[in-house]
Amino acid sequence: MNILVFICMLVGVKALDQSLVELMQAKIQEYGMSCSAQENASEDDIAALLEKRMPPSHEGKCVLFCGAKKFNIMHEDGSFGEGYVEWLNKAEADDPDFYNKLMDIKRKCEVKVEHLSDLCEKAASLADCSQQESRKNGLDKYLF
Repeated sequence: MNILVFICMLVGVKALDQSLVELMQAKIQEYGMSCSAQENASEDDIAALLEKRMPPSHEGKCVLFCGAKKFNIMHEDGSFGEGYVEWLNKAEADDPDFYNKLMDIKRKCEVKVEHLSDLCEKAASLADCSQQESRKNGLDKYLF
């Protein structure tokens, strides 16, 4: 399970500007380490995240919420931020088709999880939906 599937997918696209890819990779690493410590994620949680699986504990799922907040994908109250759009807009010129597919996935998954009240579960469900929809749309080769 990727910490932030959309951001991770962007990093995997070879057509993107290398400086953008490097910036995203650095942010993913920084936020992942910070959120894992902040949320007291277990070694099993961290291993699951690195293996692209859902973390087994609630704390592990809270790592996803923490990362979503840091990337402005979700706000503290669980509402959706513009973080996806901000990052995707940086990539749109490099690959407009990829951008459009990700925007469709974003909209679909936000609708699917908006009713969830547990914010860590909401972030985890958003990541899970994003990963599943990416596979359905043939974008799984960009997941890493």
